[in-house]
Amino acid sequence: MNGTVAWAPWGLVVDAVVLLILWTSVTSGWRRGFIGSLFGAAGFAAGGILGVAVLPGALANKLPPQWAASEAAILVMLILVLAAITQGVLERIAMPLISCIRASWARYTDAFGGAAVQFTVAAVALWVATGLLALSPIPALKDGISASRSLHVVDNVMPATRDAVLEQALVALDAYQFPRVFTDQEPPDVRSVQPPDKAIASNEALRAASESIYRIDALALRCNRSQEGTGWALTSDTIVTNAHVVAGADRISVRVKNERHSAHLIAFDPARDLALLKVEDLQAQPLPRAERVSRKEALFMAGYPLGGPYSTQPGRIATRMNARGADIYGQGQAIRQIYVVRGDVRPGNSGGPALTVDGRVAGVVFARSTTENETAYVLTLKELDEFLTERPAPPAQTLCAA
Repeated sequence: MNGTVAWAPWGLVVDAVVLLILWTSVTSGWRRGFIGSLFGAAGFAAGGILGVAVLPGALANKLPPQWAASEAAILVMLILVLAAITQGVLERIAMPLISCIRASWARYTDAFGGAAVQFTVAAVALWVATGLLALSPIPALKDGISASRSLHVVDNVMPATRDAVLEQALVALDAYQFPRVFTDQEPPDVRSVQPPDKAIASNEALRAASESIYRIDALALRCNRSQEGTGWALTSDTIVTNAHVVAGADRISVRVKNERHSAHLIAFDPARDLALLKVEDLQAQPLPRAERVSRKEALFMAGYPLGGPYSTQPGRIATRMNARGADIYGQGQAIRQIYVVRGDVRPGNSGGPALTVDGRVAGVVFARSTTENETAYVLTLKELDEFLTERPAPPAQTLCAA
């Protein structure tokens, strides 16, 4: 939630709910007082921590297929229920102490303190919960959270961004998978090149390219996943993305200016981790290709990290190499020509283009380091060209990615 927030209709609904919850929390804190609210906050935090530690593993692959896309929302509700139970238990323990304070001159100070504590607890709970609920496949819910001004204000005063919390939730839910880039090789160290210049995050060419870059939504009921990634226009009606973004999908859609267009697979390569989608009536402007890129050159990883909003992350090429890894199923060996880039990508960037400063495609983002935050892996145009030449036909039903 960075930058200007458009106050969309669903954003108004979310704002109204947020303000109602905050007001209810303040009045509740006033009645309970500081000590009661402090005990309650400790109980709420303990229950939340316990829920985050235990429930994702307990919930994994346990839901009926028709509920798979709502796994994040169900997890949020269960964590909040557990937190509310532990909150109530500790508040009950504190009742004798609360009664003593209410009978003394300190009751108003205690009430003010309680209101402040409850407001803080509610704001943090809303911040975390809406981060998880942003995973929901329901467009109105996602759009409302994204457009909410009240949540934007809360996000700005928190010590960490909501995106960072959301990323940890995605890892806990196992909702996004990157293929293994290296199996019997040591990953190269990107510190041999200077960090990317973060001041150059956008220019006219990069902004123009964004019109041909789309969010991909793939509902994989058999895999108990709702997957998101990025794709870009190869032709007016075909889109390149990663195979692991659409693996196992029962339904694939492409979001174009807040409208969803159905897409279907026309080529699929689990070894290279590339897929080609056909989208009827897309009428996209194909992205131009870069003629040549070299070591230390700046690249911009464009896409929809964590499901949006759109962003371009600067990077710098550290090296080009042939990487021996595994296919998207974690089975057969895959040798890919890649750029190792000093830069940050997140779940949701998969399938997006790595652009040169003049908005040309230099490769396809497909993975990141499992140990270093500032290391991204990009498939070269050589890999893309071989994929497009072979155009391996997709099976009737692709398997779930490992």
